[in-house]
Amino acid sequence: TSGGTGPSGDATTGSGSYVYFEATGLSEGDSSSLAFSQCFDVSTLTDPCLRFKYHMFGPSMGSLDVIVNGSIMGTISGDQGDLWRDFQVSLSGLSSANVFVEN
Repeated sequence: TSGGTGPSGDATTGSGSYVYFEATGLSEGDSSSLAFSQCFDVSTLTDPCLRFKYHMFGPSMGSLDVIVNGSIMGTISGDQGDLWRDFQVSLSGLSSANVFVEN
C-alpha cells in the first residue's frame, strides 16, 4: 500500500478486516470495481437500505460510485479525512438489489 493514505485499521476495533482499492500508479480515468453482493430480494423489507463505512484519505483521492441495479445511487469524491465515515442509501421501491462499488 502507499504511504500517507489510510486507514491504519478497520472501522471497529482496528484489528479486523476491510477491503481497499490501491490507486497508486493508476492513470486518469482508470477504475476498478468490487461487487459487494449478489442480487438480494428486498421486496419484503419494510425500509431496506444499503449501509457501509468508508475511508478515503490522501492527496490524490478519486471518486467512489455506489451502483445499485445499474444506477449510481451515490458518489463520494476527494479526500474525506483520516477517519471512517458512514454511507447509507435507501433501497425502498426496489424489488431486488444488485450492488457494486466502483472507484
